[in-house]
Amino acid sequence: MQTFFHKVRPDNTRPIKIRTAGGAASQLVALLSAIHVKQISNREFVIEHYPYATGAYYPLAIGDLLENAEILSTPGNTKFFKPNGNESPGALLRTHPVQRRGISYESLMKVIRKLRLENTLSLLKLEWKLDFSRNRLENFPRFAKSIGGGFPPFRDHHVLSELVERAQNTKFNHALSFIDESETEGEDYVVIHLRLGDKRFTFDSPTTTGDGIVDPICFRQILDLPENKKYKKVFVVSDEPEIAIELLSEVGITAAVNPNGLSLLHDMELMRSASLLLCSWSTVSQFVMCVADLERTRIYYPRYDGTGRQPKWSIQGVELYIPEYLPRTHRIYGNSYTPNPRSYTIYD
Repeated sequence: MQTFFHKVRPDNTRPIKIRTAGGAASQLVALLSAIHVKQISNREFVIEHYPYATGAYYPLAIGDLLENAEILSTPGNTKFFKPNGNESPGALLRTHPVQRRGISYESLMKVIRKLRLENTLSLLKLEWKLDFSRNRLENFPRFAKSIGGGFPPFRDHHVLSELVERAQNTKFNHALSFIDESETEGEDYVVIHLRLGDKRFTFDSPTTTGDGIVDPICFRQILDLPENKKYKKVFVVSDEPEIAIELLSEVGITAAVNPNGLSLLHDMELMRSASLLLCSWSTVSQFVMCVADLERTRIYYPRYDGTGRQPKWSIQGVELYIPEYLPRTHRIYGNSYTPNPRSYTIYD
């Protein structure tokens, strides 16, 4: 239904701000929306990245995929947080507002979100919150000055075509070349994406991560299905592959690390080439779902995260499984995690 706001004449001469946050995969998912918005509205966009917004430090990683005019020269500021300039990519920020107990700006925002008022309040500032909804992406008001607040994964041929074109002669080229329809089929193997990293702080800092680690028994159950018993070779991709291999071995899964190298781009390349891809709740998996050849790669993704949150989007052809999550008593949780530099070379 068209509202008054949707009838307001847009200013197509001014680029729309795409407000991004989070790691490289989150930025890639956001770029899909940015390209889509440009294509359906005939309006240019500019990326305004907030490197500290999530409670960890993630600088802009997708600059190679953007024109200079598509990047806001000054990164977005996070309210009530002052960085010291020595943060390393992926590092949890212990002085970040989301870590503070008691009454704070973040606790107030949490109440506003719970009351479902954030989208309305943002609209008064001509900001359109997507809230991970494909429907809200398709129906964004043309007068909006900015779009952000959770980008949904989706598949669109025209968007992918432009993304591939942007990736030429960049570090993303090889990782995204699988979108090319001329690519031949690869070897039959399984890839398990076991997301660990800052999810190990789920119960230590629930306001930051809060959605838990998938119990590897879920992957064991999927591999035990009759149609999946034929796969003999299993690889694991993870921000902590050695620990992921250990966890998988405890449920009887023998997995090898990525033979191509330990980096996000290498992981995406391996995931998109798999015959069977078993996913954790993660934007890395979400992005691969957006660009994978679903006629060649069968993909399983969790039906909900560790808090019970279900996606407000769907991708036809992706199979949803009912996940279990490791309990807070599991040894994997705690403050022993430090980011592995090998997993963050994309930010160099």
